[in-house]
Amino acid sequence: MDEASAVTVLCRQLIAGVLISDLLIDRVCEMSGQTREQALDQLIGDVTRELDDQQLRTLQVELSGSCKTLQDPNRASYGALGSRVEEVLALAEQQAREIVSAARAAATEITASARAQQPGSAHDIP
Repeated sequence: MDEASAVTVLCRQLIAGVLISDLLIDRVCEMSGQTREQALDQLIGDVTRELDDQQLRTLQVELSGSCKTLQDPNRASYGALGSRVEEVLALAEQQAREIVSAARAAATEITASARAQQPGSAHDIP
């Protein structure tokens, strides 16, 4: 897969993730009676905790490695740029999957909470 194709695939995955997240947020708002801002605040808190626990170390290692690579005088050319771009895109794709997964888990939790708060209509919620 060439770099342009990889970027296209990554962009499509990110767009799909955003669309799914947006639909889930709307559904959670309908079921819980929360405003979009309230639901987003709750999701941001949940995702922030997930990022702190799961991805912060990965991002720190990646940043540290990138800084070392930039400081290496032997890598002052563009020769290895292709493989470096591939590494960055692979990491971005992995992080996008993790963020979408965390958002889905948070949406599921919020949905379950909304169902628990509305016991009379829990059977009506798909």
